[in-house]
Amino acid sequence: MLISCYYNKKRCIVGNFTYFRDFDYGNCYTFNSQYDNDGNNKGDSLKSLRPGSENGLVIELFVGILGSSDYYTQERGIIVAVHERGMLPLMKYHGIKLSVETSTGISISRTQYSKLSLPFNDCKKDTTKMTSSDSIYYNKTFNISTYFQNLCIQICLQYEYVIKICKCKDPSLSFYYIEDDIPWCDNFTTIDCIIDLKNQFNEIMKTDKKCLDACPLGKFL
Repeated sequence: MLISCYYNKKRCIVGNFTYFRDFDYGNCYTFNSQYDNDGNNKGDSLKSLRPGSENGLVIELFVGILGSSDYYTQERGIIVAVHERGMLPLMKYHGIKLSVETSTGISISRTQYSKLSLPFNDCKKDTTKMTSSDSIYYNKTFNISTYFQNLCIQICLQYEYVIKICKCKDPSLSFYYIEDDIPWCDNFTTIDCIIDLKNQFNEIMKTDKKCLDACPLGKFL
C-alpha cells in the first residue's frame, strides 16, 4: 500500500506508522504516533524544520485496482485526519476525504485558545491527568487516547444510553473495551434502536446533561 513516503525530505518507512481499526473505514494508520502497536510510548515526536509542502509528510499510496468488490462500496478513496499526537481520531468527525488518481495537498495552521477554568466556566484546567473527582467516562478515555471531550461523550453514550436502552453494545463505539457478557447490537431491532437513539442524542443532551457533566472541555481547545 505504501509506495513512497518522505517527511522533512527524509525517507520514512512502514515502521513510522501505527495501526488501528476504525469501524466506519476499516484499516487506519497513524504517522508519528505517540505509541507503537503494542501500546508502548515511542518517545519524542518527529519534527519538520521548515514549512512548505516538500518539508511536510509526502506519501504515495496504492489503494487497489478496480474490481467486483467496488460494486459493494459507496465510494473509493482515502480518509485523512490531522490531529494531536497521542489522540485517537474519530474518523467520521475528523476525517478529510481524498479521491483516488489525484495528487492532493493539505495545508494547515493551528490556533490555540486558552480559556479560564473554574470558577469562571466549566472547563477543566488540566486534562492530562486523572483525579478521584473525575467521572468514570473521563478516566476511561485515558486507556485509549489523550483526553478530548468528543471521545469521552461517545464512551458515555455507549454506557449511559445504548447499553441501558437498547440492551446491547454499539459496534461502531467499540474503540473502548466493554465487558464480554454484554451482547453486540447485531439485528434489525437493536440497530434501529441505536439509530433512533443517536438521532435524538443532541436533543437528549439539552435536557439530560449527564454526559456533558461527565466530560468537561479542556482549558486548551
